[in-house]
Amino acid sequence: MLATALLSPLRPAADFYNALPDVMDANAHVTRLGRYDAIDRLIAIIVKHQLGDLVGLRLLHSHCPIEPGEAMVEDEELAEDAVVQLTTRPLTDGAITAAPNSWALTPDGWHPVEFSADEGVRRVGDRLKGETAFLGEMAAALVEMEATQTIGLCAFERRYFRFADPQSPTILVERTDVERRANVLRYAIEDHFEPGSLIETVWAASESDEPGTNCPTRCGMRCQIIMKCHEYSDGHRKTEVGHDKEHTGKEHWYK
Repeated sequence: MLATALLSPLRPAADFYNALPDVMDANAHVTRLGRYDAIDRLIAIIVKHQLGDLVGLRLLHSHCPIEPGEAMVEDEELAEDAVVQLTTRPLTDGAITAAPNSWALTPDGWHPVEFSADEGVRRVGDRLKGETAFLGEMAAALVEMEATQTIGLCAFERRYFRFADPQSPTILVERTDVERRANVLRYAIEDHFEPGSLIETVWAASESDEPGTNCPTRCGMRCQIIMKCHEYSDGHRKTEVGHDKEHTGKEHWYK
């Protein structure tokens, strides 16, 4: 069986995560791929295999550098303003009991990118291990599109995601907390942000026959934007936090 049809059992390495593109570089690459034509093609594969309630597409990008022995692990936490948020921060390998919540395609298979403490995520991973036809077809499409460095898979069956409503003006927005080296995800009203300051980072198959209000017209009836990244949050001001580094990481990626 081809490795591209398998989830890799390897734990993440810091150099693998740190080699992920900056969010703006990754977004620019997806634009060059044709954006919604490309996303629609990949979403159609998810729909074909009837996995739309479990997995979506993720824009592969890093927020803060991590150290050797660390991995990015998400969990819900109560913020100082009493709002529940989903925070992803580095933990040492010895502290990790979480399951992968996202994967990037490499020559060794689908490599875990980040982890989650949500039990629903573990169930997604267990299910995907048996979906070799899906993983192989998705891998072939990504390789043909030359998109392996910027588009991966993510677990959509997460407790925090269940509040996402395509008919609501509230969307999931992620920001970088530089001091904690964390990625913080919260629900927010899209109209409160400057036009063009949000970058799409997660796409999922829509459950309805009509496009949701968060779904671009070109995205047709299959794709729903679930999450966006605030382009100008602190972690993404390249000149201030050193995101002018090389983000190629070519040795990690499928060729």
